[in-house]
Amino acid sequence: MAARGLLSTCEWHQLLTAAAATFGGFPVGLALGYTSSALPQLRDSPLHVTDQQGSLVGSMVPLGALLAAPLAGNAMQALGRRSALVLVSLPAVLGWLMVTYAGSLTVLLLGRLLTGAAVGWTTVVAPTYVAEVTTASLRGPSGAVFELQLNMGVLLSYVVGKYADWRLLAALSGAVSALWLLLVTLSCQSPLWLAQRGRLAEARATLRWLRGELADVESELAALGTGRATGKAALSELRRPEYRRPLALTLLVVIMQQGCGVNIITFYAADIFEEAGGAMDSSTAAIYSGLTKVCTTALGVAAVHSRGRKPLLVASSVITGASLVVLGVFFRLKDTGQDVSAIEWLPLTSVVVFLLGFGIGFGPITYLYMGEILPPDVKNLASGIAIFFNWGTSFLTTLTFEPLEDAISPAGTFWMYACLCLIGAVILQLTLVETRGKTLEQIQQHFDTGKDVEPRDASSQDSRGSDGALKG
Repeated sequence: MAARGLLSTCEWHQLLTAAAATFGGFPVGLALGYTSSALPQLRDSPLHVTDQQGSLVGSMVPLGALLAAPLAGNAMQALGRRSALVLVSLPAVLGWLMVTYAGSLTVLLLGRLLTGAAVGWTTVVAPTYVAEVTTASLRGPSGAVFELQLNMGVLLSYVVGKYADWRLLAALSGAVSALWLLLVTLSCQSPLWLAQRGRLAEARATLRWLRGELADVESELAALGTGRATGKAALSELRRPEYRRPLALTLLVVIMQQGCGVNIITFYAADIFEEAGGAMDSSTAAIYSGLTKVCTTALGVAAVHSRGRKPLLVASSVITGASLVVLGVFFRLKDTGQDVSAIEWLPLTSVVVFLLGFGIGFGPITYLYMGEILPPDVKNLASGIAIFFNWGTSFLTTLTFEPLEDAISPAGTFWMYACLCLIGAVILQLTLVETRGKTLEQIQQHFDTGKDVEPRDASSQDSRGSDGALKG
């Protein structure tokens, strides 16, 4: 593709289909960024939200996500990937309507819980769908764009929240969710799922649209129709060695993604900058941090194929940890009465560096890596478990942030997360399996045999790309 410089019609079909699915990252980002803009307004609103209640408002999204994630795997197997994406838009729209017209804290929390359920469901289904409709050469960047869309949603939430009422921001977020519902309704069904259900004529037609009329879809269809993967697996099967290790690595990466404290920075950006003081308005600083996250994730999307998954994830953990150390130093100096007027720029700089580190690794790679190493036989079940732990970690970090600040000070809180990042970097370096340049069959062969498999050359990978992507 790079050598030709132009995309074929079928590649455009794949990219447009993937774009419709990854647009789901936009409403996810709006849900994650909402509290940063809305909480200061909610404290002064007729709801009179306290700091403790504010923690609940922020934590409802990850709570809803972790509750919905285990259900998403079964739903996308029973209903199909596209139908599952259509279904998830409904609680998202309803949740935002409840937030928009909330007359009490209870209604507000229930609305946030519903939007959180949509977030968790989306992060399970969308990466799986993208992997199944794209070829190997497009799988990496297409999957990484989900995180880019997510960060664009966070940025939009920061920008609109600076100038608009919290109810108007919620209404806009609901409108974006409704737009996504329209986009996924127009998308095709996953050919892998169609083949697994015995609907071979529909699978053939879908493959021809995605791969082109001249592509050898019959060979690919034969592999799908007779493949060993049905998507159904019992929990006990995850104990088998060929499944246990990829699941353990997936859990390590998804827990580290949230354990580094990214949602603390995302949810409470304005509060962090307000506590830090400085000449720049806290909401403006949050917008700059959101813009940085978009730009750095765009770099991560570009780097996902030119660099390996493993070094980018390790570097991401080191950079986020180092930036949190520096942010903690600033707050310790400030809390001990030191004059910090000469380094008022440090909190924003630390957050920007943190987002840079997250954007090149944990941001674009986490869900992509999950889709690459989880075996197709157990992917529906295992991905739901992984996202449950992903958002469970997010829920804990979000719920405990303000209590931790009160208990061990802001500096102690940031240093605690810095230690998690730096220890995690060592564990990632020692345990992760590199997947760049390998087909999904090669990755699974590695876990089946315990032996590393050298990646094929570029031409060989392209020739096997379709088969690899659809089994992913």
